[in-house]
Amino acid sequence: MVARKTGSAMSEDRSGSWCKSACLAALGAVTCGVFLVPFCQSSPQDGPPVQASSMAATSVESSFGLLSPDLLSNFTAEHNSSLLWGTYRPGVYFGLRSRTIPTALVAGLMWTSARPDGTAEQSTLRHQCEQDSIQKYGFSQHDGRGYGHQLILDPENGIALNTSFLRAPFLHSGGSGSKFATGGWAVRITGKPTMQRAKDQHVYFYVAIDSEFADHDMMTGSLHIVPAANSHPAQEFLVTGTAASLGDFSILMEARETLEESSGAGAASLPIHVWGSAIRKHSHLNVDEIVMEQTSGTRHANAGVDKDHQNLGRLNGIVDEGSHLLVLQVRSGDRPFEIDITYLPAKGNDDLEGQGTEICSDLSKEHCKKSIIAQHRQWHGVPLGEEIVQRADAFRSRLINTFGLKCRVDKADDELAKARCQSPLLNGRPLGSKEIDFAAAALGAQLGSLGFFYGQTILAQSDADKAPERTALAPLLSIVPSRPFFPRGFLWDEGFHVLLVGAWDEDLAGEAVV
Repeated sequence: MVARKTGSAMSEDRSGSWCKSACLAALGAVTCGVFLVPFCQSSPQDGPPVQASSMAATSVESSFGLLSPDLLSNFTAEHNSSLLWGTYRPGVYFGLRSRTIPTALVAGLMWTSARPDGTAEQSTLRHQCEQDSIQKYGFSQHDGRGYGHQLILDPENGIALNTSFLRAPFLHSGGSGSKFATGGWAVRITGKPTMQRAKDQHVYFYVAIDSEFADHDMMTGSLHIVPAANSHPAQEFLVTGTAASLGDFSILMEARETLEESSGAGAASLPIHVWGSAIRKHSHLNVDEIVMEQTSGTRHANAGVDKDHQNLGRLNGIVDEGSHLLVLQVRSGDRPFEIDITYLPAKGNDDLEGQGTEICSDLSKEHCKKSIIAQHRQWHGVPLGEEIVQRADAFRSRLINTFGLKCRVDKADDELAKARCQSPLLNGRPLGSKEIDFAAAALGAQLGSLGFFYGQTILAQSDADKAPERTALAPLLSIVPSRPFFPRGFLWDEGFHVLLVGAWDEDLAGEAVV
């Protein structure tokens, strides 16, 4: 279920936009105010602050009618699609999720260095945002809808990672006549050793169908995997699947070593190993524990696996029929590497306006498999790198223009305009690239903390003797206060969040408040 944007809001003129900005700012202040006032007036006997948040929600709803069915019934398909996918898992270093309920497709990244015997170092496995020895992480650029980039520095594992997320449609043409489907996305993960004696790395990318709150007898979906080429071990993997909320789809992943100066051209491919499970208790919530169990040296010894250094610590290639959790593993050496992953919806999905790939029913047919792979590959390698550069440039230009960080004159010879043009000053000087990078990181960190959740809220009672109550299942789109400490929605902070986000994207801020 994705919220819909009112069609009338799409056609507002500048005066209407100003009005909406003012209302949004007022709404942010009121959201904070109606929460803070009852909280400050409450006594210990009145119950915990969650009672105040309930009062606040009631006040905002009654005052503004935000949750009325009439308001939510006329949102556009374009707005719907623009928020269908995102980095909506702020509690992990890098994760994706579809904004669908009660089932969703989720994906995420994990990594760790290799021990001297080749097995994965369990104590330095990275997945959830924690206060560990990670030197730096967080989105330095994020537009809240279709682009996000972050640098992760992990000195203990001796690796610097860059993660980029891009939602289709893409700016880059991708060649004559090519078009990446609306509803698709692409991910690039690059890694570079940071130690003089580089450690080997185990990098995992997983895909899972989240059906935690779906009916047990409901057909929630399944994942299937096919080597993209007849090589062993495989250097590409094609995932096909279906999810109740998304329909049919395909995912292609490939990995390669790279030279620092180039990307995707003439690079040596890296083998990919895989494992999949259909066991219900195996999910994205405990995937880190499962992977460590699957790749431990003890498990390999018990299974009689070859003790070769390169074989230890790799996934065993077993994929259950009807898996709902798939893990893809890349083992890198002492050179930089990059991993490209693309997702394409099948044609005929109503929300995607019929754009997508033709998902073949018989993947044993070579031409069928090649057709799907070809559509993915047009956005791997060099084209994806070019698209990332264009997205970064577009984000930076929009940031400068939206917040007036530089004074711009359209015509180079317009001396009068130049004379009147006054850029913002810091300590008497115009803002430089470092200050603009800082502004980009501040906004990126905020928008990169946007999460989508589905579940129940626990409400404390004013009577301390009464047990807490659980609300009905409900979705929540919210910017979390802290990715490592508080990766969930918090009404108190949301009013402040939307003051910044509203200046960047009024409609997105409105989504979070609604």
